[in-house]
Amino acid sequence: MKMYLLLFFTTLTLFASSFTKEKKKEIEINHTHFTVLQESYSYYRDKGSRVKFYDANQSNMKKPFLVFELENITGNCSDTGIQEGNYEIKEKQIVFYTRWTRQGHADESPIGSKIETYTVLDDGSLKRESSHLYIERHHRSIHFDDGMQYLFTVPETKKEKELLKTYVEDVEVYFDGTFLFGKEAAKLQSEVSDAMERKRKNRWK
Repeated sequence: MKMYLLLFFTTLTLFASSFTKEKKKEIEINHTHFTVLQESYSYYRDKGSRVKFYDANQSNMKKPFLVFELENITGNCSDTGIQEGNYEIKEKQIVFYTRWTRQGHADESPIGSKIETYTVLDDGSLKRESSHLYIERHHRSIHFDDGMQYLFTVPETKKEKELLKTYVEDVEVYFDGTFLFGKEAAKLQSEVSDAMERKRKNRWK
């Protein structure tokens, strides 16, 4: 009997921890109507919120055509990886801004920025125009053999250049974007920081 009660309360706890709170609104971009659903989630060491874009004419809303993380926090209270997001509608485009940061000793968590832009075409379909990013996948003090160190020092040997190339390609695949360097990367990070500041200010309006 005790075992059944334990299983019941464990299942109930897991269900409660994954409970989502939702907010819904309708928007129009280039004469196309969308339903935007924002939902919050919380699991054992993973909590945050995401936004989903649906065709407003889709009755069942089973499959969103875009899903974007507005916030994700992983880890414990002192050592956390943080993903922040903001999206803005600019005429016919939807622009998604993402920033990764870390707190404490979450050395395996990434830091960096990404901007992804979609255009709503006249027929209501979406076209991804660009996806640019700069990401350091872990703290600089660990994993010296994966090529990330050559973001900060110029690779000289053939092996070092190959390590950097492999690192960049892996990041581009995993985070789905084109890696930027130098002034372009700095501009990207500045634009994302500005977008996060606009989001913060809009919360208090």
